[in-house]
Amino acid sequence: MNKLTAVCAFCAVALGALSNASAQPALERLEEEVRRQLGEGVQPRVPASQTPKEKAAAAEKPAAPKAAPEPGYLGALLDDREDRGRGVRVLRVNPGSPAQKAGLQEGDLVTALSGIRTRQLSEVADILAEFPPESEVTFFVRRGQAEKLINVTLGRRPAGTQPAPPPPKTPSPPPPPKPPRPTLPAVDPAVRAHLDALQRRIEALERDVEAWKQKTQDLERRIEAMKREPLPKPASP
Repeated sequence: MNKLTAVCAFCAVALGALSNASAQPALERLEEEVRRQLGEGVQPRVPASQTPKEKAAAAEKPAAPKAAPEPGYLGALLDDREDRGRGVRVLRVNPGSPAQKAGLQEGDLVTALSGIRTRQLSEVADILAEFPPESEVTFFVRRGQAEKLINVTLGRRPAGTQPAPPPPKTPSPPPPPKPPRPTLPAVDPAVRAHLDALQRRIEALERDVEAWKQKTQDLERRIEAMKREPLPKPASP
């Protein structure tokens, strides 16, 4: 205790001697050094709510994934097995559903959603998954020979109902078996010898043709050289 009292007296004398404001940082460093030597420690200069280790742990901790948004509810059963490539057929409309309230009917052929062409059921499902409840989606449908635009405001899926399972995929037929490769009949040795002789004759004729081409080119060069030679002057009488 006497030691602490002496230190405090020393600090008081130093504070009285140093009246200039510019000496305040030096006094703070002196006080911290005295506290360290006395074993009282220096207060950390970090917020008490979070230490450096806690900051590092928070930085390394991955952010929790965001929950996927709830898709809007249409309330209709669609299928494309009979109209693949042309659109998606409405097979059933649930009573009181957004589809029924907007005017969709069984048998309608959906050809586009909000301006996006739809040729199969997976495309319709992908588009509707992007629209949350209370969103308005424009259905381009073909009803008989007429074409209509129907604006459907999607709702929320009623409690206890599950999304309709996708229709079973029709198995594709197996590819037809490949026909066996035709087997070539055996060639008579006499015929083979005759074909070989003809082949040698053709090769000899080709060599003759090349030789005649070379001779023709030589003659053409001689003719061109003769054309460039000056004509002899006629002898004087």
